[in-house]
Amino acid sequence: MSANVSRLIARGPGGSSGSELEVTRAYMTLGRSHTNDLVVSEPTVSRVHASLSVDGAGRVSVQDLGSSAGTSVNGHPTSGPVILRSGDVVSFGGERFQFQGASSKSEATAALPVQRPPRPRPRDGHVQGQYEIENQHAGTISNVAGNQYTAYVSHIRQERESFLQAVAATKTRARWLIWIGAGLAITGLVIAGSGFYQFMEEIPNYRGVGTPASFRLYITGLFIAGGGSILITIGIVLHVVATSRRKKVEREFPLPRRRGY
Repeated sequence: MSANVSRLIARGPGGSSGSELEVTRAYMTLGRSHTNDLVVSEPTVSRVHASLSVDGAGRVSVQDLGSSAGTSVNGHPTSGPVILRSGDVVSFGGERFQFQGASSKSEATAALPVQRPPRPRPRDGHVQGQYEIENQHAGTISNVAGNQYTAYVSHIRQERESFLQAVAATKTRARWLIWIGAGLAITGLVIAGSGFYQFMEEIPNYRGVGTPASFRLYITGLFIAGGGSILITIGIVLHVVATSRRKKVEREFPLPRRRGY
């Protein structure tokens, strides 16, 4: 680690320390996405959470970029750029860091005018200052990282279980519709067949007065069979949709694995 750059030092419960993120450029973004300059793999951190800027005097300021969990300095939520001084505690969602400036000169924390930061862009897969809770190196492994990983896995499991329960309920409804539809279709065909058979026997004696009861029975059977066919079709469609949603859950909510396991 260079002594001539400012850095953010991860702080967990009870003051335990973790990895360090170096501020090496005039403008850097921080978030969960690997397109950021500084990557923090923690569930409460947004994909593009905040930015860090260095002015001409070497002062570092932090600004929230519309994150869902917010950014705070020394426990105070920020609404615009805030200049940091050594010792300040910066929180990005549920992740806490202590700021250590490159210069020993202490400056009071102050708010800057709100500015629109440039839109962050990927840098060909090259990520600087990467901080991954699932893979820490050189003796920087800490309990807070393990706790964060456990919380992240728990979050993913809850999301998966919620979706999979909905998928299972849909499949159950689909099976019931298919079975009920099949029963109605078979019953309707039997009634229609019986009515048709009786109608064919009555044709020689039919005198053209009114509608034979056997013909009405035949039509009724066809209606019942048709209704059963509709239920079968709806059940098949629901089953296909549920299967598609399950594949989507497996694709979008895979269970994370620690490297080396």
